[in-house]
Amino acid sequence: MIPSLRQQKLLDLLQQEKKVFFLTELVEQLHISESTLRRDLKLLSAQGRIKVLRGGGVCVNQGNVELDIESKLHVALEEKRKIARFAAELVQEGDTLFLDPSSICYLMLDYLVNKRVTVVTNSCANVTRMLHLGIPCIMIGGQTKKGTFACIGSMAEEMMRRLWFNRCFLGAGGITPQYGITNHDPAECAIKHLAIEHSGETIFLINSAKAGVMTMYQVAPVDRYRVLMDQPVPELEGYDNILVVPEDREDAQDPA
Repeated sequence: MIPSLRQQKLLDLLQQEKKVFFLTELVEQLHISESTLRRDLKLLSAQGRIKVLRGGGVCVNQGNVELDIESKLHVALEEKRKIARFAAELVQEGDTLFLDPSSICYLMLDYLVNKRVTVVTNSCANVTRMLHLGIPCIMIGGQTKKGTFACIGSMAEEMMRRLWFNRCFLGAGGITPQYGITNHDPAECAIKHLAIEHSGETIFLINSAKAGVMTMYQVAPVDRYRVLMDQPVPELEGYDNILVVPEDREDAQDPA
């Protein structure tokens, strides 16, 4: 097969499935050798069209398509855990929180186990995790979205209008000085906007890989709300609201 056609077939597969593939899966589905696959991956990665992850995973560049929640947890996992752990330290006893369907919010749940809080979420994945961990939770219901496991639509928005939160924690698809904090889906953006309106404090949790990425819908300007990131980003220097979380303490332990 002509290399350009083979590489387009690889891209089509990644974009259609919107998940992380591993090399053995791609070799089987594309019917090519591993050496050929590695050459194609190296070229497409250099073009910025895909990401090759630590551990051998491959996904389409997130600026082009939204991954499902399971795949997001394979991307920059340690950086996301760092943000999630610090975010949980900002939570006060007795808080009512809103957590969106982002992967960092999902990871944050592990660090809320010993806090006396109530968590409201429109994420089916978050609720399942909280039931397992024993965290008091309220589910925002509505139309469900495949991939992110989010509840969206008019029913979810009506429930959001009836609730108030001490603070909300939100993820994003990208962040740039020009276009602000952006997301892929207008229905999910509507829920985020309501969470912001109904919260005493809004905190965005964004790993540095999202810097320079602009997705279709703006959630907020870059300088309006507190943003936690895992490392400095040159184009975002000078914004007082953007905090690079400190390195993990030596005695900090990841939850089992």
